Amino acid sequence: MYVNLEPPLATVLHVMRMAKAAGVRVMFNASPLLKEDLPVEIFRLVTDIVMNEEETEKVSRVDERGASIRDDLLGIATSLLNRGVGTAVITLGADGYFYATDGGREYGSEKGLNVKAVDVTPAGDSFLAAFAIAIMRGARASGQLVAGAISALR
Repeated sequence: MYVNLEPPLATVLHVMRMAKAAGVRVMFNASPLLKEDLPVEIFRLVTDIVMNEEETEKVSRVDERGASIRDDLLGIATSLLNRGVGTAVITLGADGYFYATDGGREYGSEKGLNVKAVDVTPAGDSFLAAFAIAIMRGARASGQLVAGAISALR
């Protein structure tokens, strides 16, 4: 199941709890960014989380430490995994993405492809859709993300 933060947070939590109880994989995109912090419970309900840099900055509070998320992608992704997330994906705009899974033992990144961006919102949505489809087909983390990144360009 795919869920984002467009519905009210109470609704998002309710459907996540139902999915978790039913053994359904939950892919979560922390968008649109909320003003308040995400409840800690969300991370225990999520199988896969995909966030852009701004969302990652807010969730990880890295900006409060005066650092850049790009300085510690593995540390930030691992902290998400330690909260209960199965796979953490941080999208980096034109620079690609970083992912970590398996408690941080498997991780990697892919550089963005050199393309003329017409509108970044559909590119992100396409990435998420292709990632979800690849997961449903049983792809491993690195292959899932490559499929998503390539699909976002078509």
